[in-house]
Amino acid sequence: MNKHPRQNHDLIGHDAAQQQIVQAINGGRLPHAWLITGAEGVGKATLAYRFARAVLAGKKNVSDLSVSPDASAAKLMAASSHPDLMILERPFDEKKGRYLQNIPVDDVRKIAPFLRLTASQGSARVVIVDGAGTLGRAGQNAILKTLEEPPENAIIILTAESAAVLLPTIRSRCRVLKLERLSEEHLLTIAAQNELTENLDFILKIADGSASKLLRYSACDANVLYQNWCDFLKTPHSTALRMKMAEGWSGRNNDDVYFTAQEMMFSWLQRLINAKARGTLPEPLVPPEIAMLQAVYGRLSLERLLQLWENLREQASDAEHHNLDRKVVLLSMFDKTANLLAG
Repeated sequence: MNKHPRQNHDLIGHDAAQQQIVQAINGGRLPHAWLITGAEGVGKATLAYRFARAVLAGKKNVSDLSVSPDASAAKLMAASSHPDLMILERPFDEKKGRYLQNIPVDDVRKIAPFLRLTASQGSARVVIVDGAGTLGRAGQNAILKTLEEPPENAIIILTAESAAVLLPTIRSRCRVLKLERLSEEHLLTIAAQNELTENLDFILKIADGSASKLLRYSACDANVLYQNWCDFLKTPHSTALRMKMAEGWSGRNNDDVYFTAQEMMFSWLQRLINAKARGTLPEPLVPPEIAMLQAVYGRLSLERLLQLWENLREQASDAEHHNLDRKVVLLSMFDKTANLLAG
């Protein structure tokens, strides 16, 4: 079962990062600001909540960050009701049926007054900004003021895929923990915990060291979506196939299908671009892909592949930002890809 990070007590991997936090706690000089970075789904939020749980539970002189699920701090956090914990993340827009692009600056401005209050359950108050990379410039400037003059007994934990998306002045005021992608052994452990067995070899190849992708790809039958893409590449001008794919991929009742399908498409392009740059044929993910790769590799230049990559990524971003019809956007993407293959 894929738990929310606030409920998840199991963090697979990242022992070194956890030990840095443990040493800071035991040393009695806990930095007031932390930035946890790493690729999507490697465990940034899980570590952030694990860290916050240990602080709110008052752990000292510890060997790890574990807290019993029966502890008061753990129960309150799992129920999203701990009075000394504030969570900032992108809000869900009920009208649009999806998450907003950014964390609103008005939410960020609530951090300082929250941290200035006296802790009611222990000795510290904690703020987690999950997805700090989605903070706009105004939001980053607002949080910077708090980082420059932190209240007593306050801990701020930011997560972001890359430290580079944040202002240098924010980065310089944080203790940075970079989490690496999970190993295949770690992913296999997560797969076993969630009883994942179907098409596991294929999903491990494309999960890219990400636990969230492993779980999402399994739930969305990513192997089927990838086969759809390979079928399209064989017959790119088949109108019936393109319409069927756009209908199935648009995710009207399932955002995960839409994003997973797009990732299948982008992953294929990225593999081809990397192979072109090396001057080698990319390794096929599935046996039927071999002939198709051989057919398209020779006639597609690196320059045109990069141009298609940039166009499709920009189109996907615009679609989310402007709430465009996903089916129409996908058909346009297929059209651009078909034109490249025809050329």
